[in-house]
Amino acid sequence: MSWAEKRIKQYREGQKATRLEKLALEHGHPVNCAASVIATIFLGYGLWFHDFTWIAFGIIVGLFGHIYCSLKK
Repeated sequence: MSWAEKRIKQYREGQKATRLEKLALEHGHPVNCAASVIATIFLGYGLWFHDFTWIAFGIIVGLFGHIYCSLKK
């Protein structure tokens, strides 16, 4: 049994995750992962063409992923 499987079993039994574990699980969430990839593309495009609109949109999309995972808890 791997470390992750042991921790999942402990969560199901009622043990709470530490702050670092919550942060790691948040970064592994598919919505946050997809938002981060899309944000990176928008940021790269905005930086390449020196367009603040795309840079700001990339930051907003990146924050959306983090906020979505934080509120989903």
